Amino acid sequence: MSLALFETGFYGRLRQQAGDHWHAYVSHDFVQQLGQGQLAPAAFRHYLTQDYLFLLHFARAYGLLVSKLQDPAALRAATASLNAIVNELPLHVAYSGESAKPLKQSTTPVTCWTSATAEMRLS
Repeated sequence: MSLALFETGFYGRLRQQAGDHWHAYVSHDFVQQLGQGQLAPAAFRHYLTQDYLFLLHFARAYGLLVSKLQDPAALRAATASLNAIVNELPLHVAYSGESAKPLKQSTTPVTCWTSATAEMRLS
């Protein structure tokens, strides 16, 4: 993503609209420690596991989007995004050193909402 799009594009507009919430998010101890490479290894593994489980559901929601698209350019773009999400999954497993499947999923409410919203809006 270019710096211009980060500041003024869709993402930039979302950040501006979030106001203090965005600053609270990026200033949180967890985010700061993660960015500085100072997060405790157990906390990092937990984060990767939860993100892995979230990405599985997010990929399914993207798959639903792909299945509904008619325009070839939009189909290619959405498929590329879906592939990027799916291709990130092995990195999570490699970094965490364990399979995420048997672990408890604390992201269930978010992933259920993501899937249900995608299904409802794209049906």
